[in-house]
Amino acid sequence: MILAILPLLPLAIALEASPSNASTSAAQLQGAAYMDCGTAPLCGVLVLESGYGSGKYHHGEPCVHGLWPETGSYGSSQCISPSSSTADPTSPAQCYDDISFEVHEWEKHGQCAGVADANDFFSQVCSLSKAPLAVMQPLHDEGKTLQEMADGLKSAGYPVFYVDTSADSQIYLSVCASNDGRWVIAATSEFSAKCAGTGPAPGPSPGPSPSPGGQCVPDTHGPACSQDSDCGDYDGCEDAQDQGIARALIFLRAVVLEAKSQPLTTTARTRTSLFIITCSLGSFLS
Repeated sequence: MILAILPLLPLAIALEASPSNASTSAAQLQGAAYMDCGTAPLCGVLVLESGYGSGKYHHGEPCVHGLWPETGSYGSSQCISPSSSTADPTSPAQCYDDISFEVHEWEKHGQCAGVADANDFFSQVCSLSKAPLAVMQPLHDEGKTLQEMADGLKSAGYPVFYVDTSADSQIYLSVCASNDGRWVIAATSEFSAKCAGTGPAPGPSPGPSPSPGGQCVPDTHGPACSQDSDCGDYDGCEDAQDQGIARALIFLRAVVLEAKSQPLTTTARTRTSLFIITCSLGSFLS
């Protein structure tokens, strides 16, 4: 019996150490899939309450719960801090009526959403949720079920990522954002197209232009080549590497002969050796 329980201990410890929103954790553990952002830096869910839930989730009309970047074990979204301020909101946004709950949403989710500040975050949440909530409201008034609400959203073109059939009774729409922190409603298959991250790094700088007039000019680099035959169409060109080696050998021989003609102390010989090496390298690199 003890051996059978042991494999479950890591999960129990992880749940105990997770943030205090127990209903959220339970809902996601029940079946919400891991969210892959693709090339989008930010992705997550816009969570809409049906109003059919229990306790604080029971109310007369659908409303927005929040926007949650799917980071860590929930998805591959980055956690991008606010660009301007992390200060808590001081008054309820248009689509909220509880400032303490709004502060909770900001501190737990909004500060990873890549927005400018709390006002920017909740302005986007209210704007994004307005249209889908308008689809849910008449279905709620008609007494349609949670699943029928989700089907109604799908029929209206909204990407339903998950239907939370727990006591919270919520519907998750998939959303994403680029590095600018502007969130949009999008299917997971559209993340890379609609919310692509920063563009690729610029390519390498072009190499030096060939010598003018189709010929090589003394003491300047000629056209790029990988072998002698590449220079066949240019007058007076030599392979730079071969030329550098020849100069190095000539110079090295002169220095060695000069050193042999004079008695040297150990220190002088060391200095001469270093000088030879330095000059030889210089010849190769010229």
